[in-house]
Amino acid sequence: MLKSAVARYYSQIKTGVNGLKQKRHFRYEKDENVIELEFVREKGVSECLAKKYYDNGKIKVEKSYKNGKAEGASKLYDENGDFKVMASYEKGTMKGLWRVAKKDGNIRFEDIFTGEQETNKNIL
Repeated sequence: MLKSAVARYYSQIKTGVNGLKQKRHFRYEKDENVIELEFVREKGVSECLAKKYYDNGKIKVEKSYKNGKAEGASKLYDENGDFKVMASYEKGTMKGLWRVAKKDGNIRFEDIFTGEQETNKNIL
């Protein structure tokens, strides 16, 4: 759902006027799901910060996109707002450091993705 909402709103900002900076903010609500999208387009590059929320208003997912593909760090949180997962993307591919937290907040799993292969750095 988050990906389709990003794709839909990405298409709305895809065209720019003379390379000028454009900024748009959307709030999408459907069936108790709330998604916020903030787009910036400048010099032919479109960037988006997408946020999805739990019913209690706490943030569930924060994910960045560049030119319609996942880019940079994405963060997932539990219903209390505590960190669960940090994932890295480059041009839509899993690349970079990924971390998964235990319920107590300590890192349970850490891995580095190269985009081609996985290297297990630390478990537990």
